[in-house]
Amino acid sequence: MPPTVEWVVGLPPVMRQRLERAGLVTSGRGAGCPTLGEWLSAYIGGRTDAKPSTRTVWGHTRRNLLDFFGKDKPIDGITPGDADQWRLFLVGQNLAENTVRRRGGIAKQFFNFASGTRQNPRFLRRFVIVRLIAISPMEVWWALEDSNLRPPPCKGGALAN
Repeated sequence: MPPTVEWVVGLPPVMRQRLERAGLVTSGRGAGCPTLGEWLSAYIGGRTDAKPSTRTVWGHTRRNLLDFFGKDKPIDGITPGDADQWRLFLVGQNLAENTVRRRGGIAKQFFNFASGTRQNPRFLRRFVIVRLIAISPMEVWWALEDSNLRPPPCKGGALAN
């Protein structure tokens, strides 16, 4: 796959949508975006390090996600607002609050792995920063020191996650 295609496929959904609106990339959801059903099957099936009891718990969360979103929903089409609605769906299933929290945490684990944000959320990975700098209209960025990238001085925000 050409480097440009890899770069576009790896973009966060919000950034890709901006490029789509500008007409710079097509809105096709091809090979770079699996459906929820495909992703969950691949993730859970590929985790050979997990104990059977863990796989059972993951299966409960998988079932709830597929019941709410459907197996054919593109994974990059699921928004934070959708996640809030899914939580309310779980509450509506008369699950205990701690069960809802736990399943939310497991779903977050699934989606963090899919988006490549498994590392410390306070720091951005180098390739993410390089991508942001390349497409950003901003002229000022934080300093690089000894080849280590430092996070911006702001707290939280979408880029910190």
